[in-house]
Amino acid sequence: MDIEKVAHDTPDKIVTLSIDPASGYSGFHGRKVAAALELTGGQIDQCVTLVGQLYAAFIDKDMALLEITRWW
Repeated sequence: MDIEKVAHDTPDKIVTLSIDPASGYSGFHGRKVAAALELTGGQIDQCVTLVGQLYAAFIDKDMALLEITRWW
């Protein structure tokens, strides 16, 4: 996937999620991702958990960027 092409042709398909380090991760962050991926039912809860785990890894590994690409 060419992110620059997607950004140019369909910028609405790019979802940016910012988490304030002072307050940290909350479930609504994961629900925003789940909504962007059009998840339903139990998938939403799984996404909330996964995004929380990704955030923890982001902080623990001192990452500057974490990009998730939908390939389907």
